[in-house]
Amino acid sequence: MIYWGTFGSPFFSLYVRLTRPMAFKLDSDLSAVNSILGAIGQAPVTTLNYANPELGLVMNLLEETNIDVQSEGWYFNTENDLSFTVIGGTGPDQNRISVPQNALNMKLSGGDVWRVAKVTEREGFLYNKTEHTYDWSKWNGGKVFCDVVWYWDFEDVPPTFQRYITLRASTRAATQLVSNPDLFKLLQTQVDMQRAACVQENADMGDDTFFGWPIDSVYRSYQPYRALARGQYAAQPLGPLNSRIPRIV
Repeated sequence: MIYWGTFGSPFFSLYVRLTRPMAFKLDSDLSAVNSILGAIGQAPVTTLNYANPELGLVMNLLEETNIDVQSEGWYFNTENDLSFTVIGGTGPDQNRISVPQNALNMKLSGGDVWRVAKVTEREGFLYNKTEHTYDWSKWNGGKVFCDVVWYWDFEDVPPTFQRYITLRASTRAATQLVSNPDLFKLLQTQVDMQRAACVQENADMGDDTFFGWPIDSVYRSYQPYRALARGQYAAQPLGPLNSRIPRIV
């Protein structure tokens, strides 16, 4: 469009309308491997091939680091109070509870409060170390509630954690492939910064509290600014956020 100003001099205005939202692409295994190769000064690749020894080592480092990071248990791969039922029938696995193949960690829910049993995984089943048995038929009629830390493929991990995994794998590659202490220090600085971002996201998305308040509970901590609250919101128990709480009618 062309507009004419007060003195007759034209000026131009460009108006662009986006017809579709921008697509945000997560990292893939290939892009992560190329990031690791680039960090140690190697050329990128177009395909992933285990036949190449160096490429195979980088891919293994990425996978191992992915498992190491997810084993810590973050908001995106941890679920609490999942119900598991014993195996029925009359076979050798009767009254046992199978541990899912993609479970990195599995323990009884509420174990930090009710210390009733210690468990571990043995031969693909949940083992009761306290009573020395695989039999869970006496627990809630054969139903056990567990907290599980799941394993997800790299492409299913949130972007912040993808970058953290890639950077940690890069430090291992700098140690095992090029043995460059200076490069390791530079990469480790980026790892520390990215881990801080992961901790921040985990705190924001996890909504954890210092007091361990469960879901469906409300708690307002001491807030000095509330002493200055005036007007219609001062007497409300939840202040301006009162209307944001979903209510079931």
